[in-house]
Amino acid sequence: DLARLAAMPRDHATQRAPIVERLKQLREDPDLASVRDDDAIAAMPVDEAGKWRELWTDVDTRLMALVAADESR
Repeated sequence: DLARLAAMPRDHATQRAPIVERLKQLREDPDLASVRDDDAIAAMPVDEAGKWRELWTDVDTRLMALVAADESR
């Protein structure tokens, strides 16, 4: 899902808006708390925890970049 969102065009605000919304949903979805919250990740095996941390870092990085692009217009 994240790879598909990342491949979508980001050169126009109307194209970025649904991507930003989806990334925000991922960050807030209560069903994902067990693989997103720091305490839940800390309880995972190290290799699995690292993969989840990497995913959420990627989500945050992409979200911040898209929001910054909107703010710069």
